[in-house]
Parts: sequence; C-alpha cells; structure tokens
Amino acid sequence: MEEVGELTPFRRYNVSIRKHDTIDSVYVINNFCNSGDYNETNFEVNGFNITIYGQQIDYLYLYEGSGTIQTDYKQINFTYRISNSRTGVIENFTAQYRRN
Repeated sequence: MEEVGELTPFRRYNVSIRKHDTIDSVYVINNFCNSGDYNETNFEVNGFNITIYGQQIDYLYLYEGSGTIQTDYKQINFTYRISNSRTGVIENFTAQYRRN
C-alpha cells in the first residue's frame, strides 16, 4: 500500500484484505492507514466502487472514504479522511493498494 496525506508524508506498508465472514458485500482491511495488524476496517463493495462508512479505530480515530477497484482487481484507489477525536485534526489521504 502506498499512501500520502495532507500532513502525513508518503509511506508504504503492507495490508491484508479479506472477505467479511458473514456479509457478502463487505471486505475487511487489516492495518488500514498503518494502524496495526490487529485493527480491522470494513468497506462495502458495490460493483467496482468502495465505501468506508464512518468507523472508529482505537476509540480515537474516525475513518471514512471511498474508492474504486480496477477491472483486473490488481489495484484499489482510495481517498479517505481521518479525524482524531482527541486533537480535532482532520486529514485527507489518497492511497493505492496493489496486489502482488
């Protein structure tokens, strides 16, 4: 995964994506925004469009955003925002997830 934010410099890290255990249209990303492998972020897939509805991570950050999946399923392009409830900082990110 490659990501850059308005305040956060470019960074590259690994994530894992898997299908949700019980909801067909939902997938789970571990380590979204480099939050740690133990953190899971759900996103809904409709065709080639992705939506991350507001989700709280570590009781501190609120994630929400959208994206698109390339038709060959080898890349996902995301735009999202993260709000920090403690500091009030809101940051917008763009990211590309590439499958090896």
